[in-house]
Amino acid sequence: MTTQLNKSFSRRIGKSLSVTQKAAIENLLPTYLLDPNSLPTKKCVAEIGIGMGEHFINQARINPDIIHIGFEPYLNGIANALLLAQKDGITNIRLWPDDMDLIFGKLPDNCLDALYILFPDPWPKNNQKKRRLICNSRLQTFSTKLCDDSRMYFASDIEDYVNSVEKSLKSSQFFSMIDNPENTPHAGYTQTKYHGKALEEGRIARFLVAIASFKKT
Repeated sequence: MTTQLNKSFSRRIGKSLSVTQKAAIENLLPTYLLDPNSLPTKKCVAEIGIGMGEHFINQARINPDIIHIGFEPYLNGIANALLLAQKDGITNIRLWPDDMDLIFGKLPDNCLDALYILFPDPWPKNNQKKRRLICNSRLQTFSTKLCDDSRMYFASDIEDYVNSVEKSLKSSQFFSMIDNPENTPHAGYTQTKYHGKALEEGRIARFLVAIASFKKT
């Protein structure tokens, strides 16, 4: 595998790893480390920012014939996902414990049947908003990796972020928005730790859905 982990990102730890988490990183991660050049010839979906892995692992559990690719720079989340997978005997996962921009573009074109972006870092301050995950250039990159007519799912409890993403999707030449008037989560959605915290603090999440509808050459 030619892509190297960014050492500054691979050391990002929210809190100290337990002995069990460290063992998962050392012993389990090498087996499931993402290599875009050797993906199995199966359907694949991706989740950018898997958090503690609740949604990611549940999707892998209920869709065993699909390879689930997870991107997460924080080792705490990667370790938790590995432990959840080990507990339930789940093997249809690939993980990237680093900045997704280091490798996402190296995925084969048209390899994804769905893309999940759930509660990404909102970067709420005005001088931080340029760091937000969704921007026009990334939408183009996302669309090239998605199969025609496959879906991208986005969720956030930060109103101005949702409004910004909705505006970008509606004006994008690479995606078409799907109406979701009931604000219904996608099939198999599992409430994440972050979503639960948002609800406790009185924030309502919105769920956006868009189809990869056109790829500019």
